[in-house]
Amino acid sequence: MNKEQILELSRQENKDKDIFELEVNNKAQRLGGLIAIIITIVCMMCEHLNLHGDAHSSYLLILTSGLTGMWGIRVAKLRRKHEMAVLAVVVLLFIYAAVMFINGILG
Repeated sequence: MNKEQILELSRQENKDKDIFELEVNNKAQRLGGLIAIIITIVCMMCEHLNLHGDAHSSYLLILTSGLTGMWGIRVAKLRRKHEMAVLAVVVLLFIYAAVMFINGILG
């Protein structure tokens, strides 16, 4: 492949995306993954300490924590209204999962 072919492939791959948005997506995915890993460790520690939470709420808590981190970064950096709506829904699901998980431990 020559230089022109490589450039054309790169242009097609990044069509309709600028570098800033790609960097925001990368940072958001890293943070979302890190938060999900931390919440997973917390859930595992609760299980190890025989603080039995509901397994389904644990899974939902892990998923929504990662999504909350990811969408939070996107909203903070890109400030798009439709992403704010998605973040609001994900935060509500995260709060629901957290309450259900804590209720399972305490109840």
